[in-house]
Amino acid sequence: PTEAEWEKAARSDDERIFPWLGEATDDDLLNFNAQSTVAVGSFPAGASPYGLLDMAGNVEEWVNDWYSPTYYAESPPANPPGPSNGFFRVVRGGSFVSNRGMVRTTARGRAVPDSTFPTVGFRVLLPTITE
Repeated sequence: PTEAEWEKAARSDDERIFPWLGEATDDDLLNFNAQSTVAVGSFPAGASPYGLLDMAGNVEEWVNDWYSPTYYAESPPANPPGPSNGFFRVVRGGSFVSNRGMVRTTARGRAVPDSTFPTVGFRVLLPTITE
């Protein structure tokens, strides 16, 4: 997904700090500040408004946008397309080693595109099919 698509999926339209309602980062909501990953879907209580799991913690997720530290201050508010180039790609969601601040729906990380880390994964996005 793009960074805007990822954030919409994580927080919906109500500007949530975390995918779930409230500010709690309880052990039954996500895997963060931990020693390792856990099985996908281990925290159903931490689902986003759209029912998506693991949008916070466990592994950060690559998104299809280049990273710019000032882009959101300069971009259009509705579905910003992301910078056209850069050195880093954006990662979102925080990981099992992240602190509370990095698992917020608005937290942004960055990584070199051809790098690999045990803390970074990806989410498959499928287009909506209309009949």
